[in-house]
Amino acid sequence: YQVSFNKIRGGIPFVEDSEMEKWRIGTRNGHRIPAIIKMDKNIGTFLGYYVSEGYHRKQKNSMGGFSYSVVLSNYNTKIKEEMMDCSNSIGFKPVHKKKAVNISQKMAYLMVKYIFPCGQKSREKRVPEDIFLTDKTTRASFLQAYFNGDGDYNPTAKRTRLTTNSMQLIN
Repeated sequence: YQVSFNKIRGGIPFVEDSEMEKWRIGTRNGHRIPAIIKMDKNIGTFLGYYVSEGYHRKQKNSMGGFSYSVVLSNYNTKIKEEMMDCSNSIGFKPVHKKKAVNISQKMAYLMVKYIFPCGQKSREKRVPEDIFLTDKTTRASFLQAYFNGDGDYNPTAKRTRLTTNSMQLIN
């Protein structure tokens, strides 16, 4: 049985967190994720890879509606496996492609656009504010994933660097 969010919106402040943890949210006929997203290593990793290697899109589909997706791009198989693992752990159903991990789900799109806004294009990218409020492990997982995507280490030059087009990430 499904209940429209609009019917319960006003009552949410009165629902105990322990009860809310059992809830799942999603689109009417689509995939559902937990109503409470725990800010842990997996969400930190997912958001780090999104900021370094991801984008989201909403496009008109052949049925007259819209299709939503989040894409995490990378050629490295090990990195794509980690992208798959953290996406699965959040409750998404990612698909492993040759050059990317695709998540064709509206809830993934809504997460990176509205819940943890990170930007869409490389020059718009930013660290979602919630990352600053998490524990050290979650922040470290975000930074490690970001480094795996947009960083490099040169042992000869003894240099570590991160690259970005985003002024918000630089500052």
